[in-house]
Amino acid sequence: MPARIVVLASLLLLAHRAWAQPSADSEARRYFRQGNASSAQGHYADALASYREAYRLQPRPSVLFNIARCEELLGDYEASYADFERLLALEKSSGELRAEAQAKLSELAGRLTVAVQVTSLPAGAELSVDGAQAGSTPAIVRVRVGRHTLRLTAPGVLPKEIALDARPGATPPIDVVLARLAHVEVSAEPADAHIRPLDVAGESTSGRWTADVPEGTHRFAIERPGYAAAEIEIRARAGENVLERVALHKRDGVLVVRANVPGAAVSLDGIPAGLVPSAEGGLRLEVGEGPHELIVERPGLRSFRGRVVATAERTATVDVRLAPARSSRARIATWTLGGAGVASLLAGSVFGVLAIDDRIEYDRTHSAEVADRLDSRALTADVLLGVGAASLLAAALVHHYATREDSRATIAQP
Repeated sequence: MPARIVVLASLLLLAHRAWAQPSADSEARRYFRQGNASSAQGHYADALASYREAYRLQPRPSVLFNIARCEELLGDYEASYADFERLLALEKSSGELRAEAQAKLSELAGRLTVAVQVTSLPAGAELSVDGAQAGSTPAIVRVRVGRHTLRLTAPGVLPKEIALDARPGATPPIDVVLARLAHVEVSAEPADAHIRPLDVAGESTSGRWTADVPEGTHRFAIERPGYAAAEIEIRARAGENVLERVALHKRDGVLVVRANVPGAAVSLDGIPAGLVPSAEGGLRLEVGEGPHELIVERPGLRSFRGRVVATAERTATVDVRLAPARSSRARIATWTLGGAGVASLLAGSVFGVLAIDDRIEYDRTHSAEVADRLDSRALTADVLLGVGAASLLAAALVHHYATREDSRATIAQP
């Protein structure tokens, strides 16, 4: 008996379901027809209520399309946009219906705006939407439905861009934390040195580079022709001012100084630089690029003084030949012969004047005594003048041969 009751109950349940289903369909069709009639008369609010009841009873894509269309005609663009999106999400919607819904979405997006609240830390950041200024934070901006780019900028912070996909309905607020920047200044010597940032935005400058940069380690290259290039790293912390000074060094050139005698002392720009080890090897000096004053000297020889030019990363060879210095004997002989020559010339001149006086007296008196004195004084004057001239000539010869060669250098520049 119980089994027969269960079977009967099951049959009654199936019969109820079979009866109820056609009733829901018919009710949905009735509400749908009511909606069409109201819509045709321009009563869109009544039509919307009928379509919604029809969709509740029988959720068909075509009914949802009519719901969204009524919402659009009533000016409820956000609800219309949302229902057209729901329609596109239905797998059983037809291709033609989907195309019409997509066209409606594009049309609504052009006139539908969404309110978006934007705040930032720190507050007061300048806000732009798609490149157009939109005030400062905190702010509420209205944007068209779709994709937009928000940009926030403020002094001392890193600018930030945010991609926004604006959708109808409640849009969550956007809260942005802006990273504080560090202020970095790099100065170089010489003042026309080129400063080039390697890993941060910014143009290369000469002498001084300054900008606000993100927190972290940043590298810079400093260059100038004739100087050794430098590369530096700066650790910058948020909110910190960093000042870095860089002095470039002239690129070194090489001077090799050789002399015809070993042991010659070398001075460069007035500073002792060492001794020439041998005539062949020479003294190797690393010097800055540019001109230098060179002195090579050794006791008993004449010193060499001259100007040499060093070229960066090149080698210049200076071959110095030191000449013998004039000896003390030669100097004494020169002065002695010169002095004797001058004295003889002066004495000869005196006797010559006396001889002239005697000649005048002899022409007046024709005295034999005066004639003898005249001959004696004239002979003495001639001898003294001859000795004086010979002494001066000898002094000149001694001076010439004792100092006939100066120290000199041959410079082989690169």
